[in-house]
Amino acid sequence: MSFDLPESWKCTLDGAEFVCRPLGKGAEKEAIIVIAAKIPGKEDNLKAYYNYLKQPKKAHDPRGLAFTSQVNVIKNKDIKGTTWVDAIHLSSELRDFYTRYLATVKEGLAILVTYSVAKSKNPLYASDLVKMVESVQVLKPEKGAPPAEKR
Repeated sequence: MSFDLPESWKCTLDGAEFVCRPLGKGAEKEAIIVIAAKIPGKEDNLKAYYNYLKQPKKAHDPRGLAFTSQVNVIKNKDIKGTTWVDAIHLSSELRDFYTRYLATVKEGLAILVTYSVAKSKNPLYASDLVKMVESVQVLKPEKGAPPAEKR
């Protein structure tokens, strides 16, 4: 998959996921993008993703205090010829952070992209995140490339 990343962001491979953060002192704590892909199982489909993401999520902060997310958006969205489940929660991954979820199954992969930004910094990063979302695309494997499970 690919998407347009502003020059003010940097991505690194962290285990099995790509993690992207804005550059600059303190900026890495204000926003984050995580991209994960796997071979789909029988529960990996758009309907299941939609049903999961339409529900508020429960989590705990580092002090152990519980919180529940607020679902602001849930819809199917076509981006560059791929249908994604598109959801925005407040306080689902981190308290007082907006997280936008994009999930799909295509080209033999189940893909989840999360874009999280501190609520107080959302105006600063909103245009970057919209550009990244609008440019995301799932690429066909190159001819002669090994199957996804072997890459």
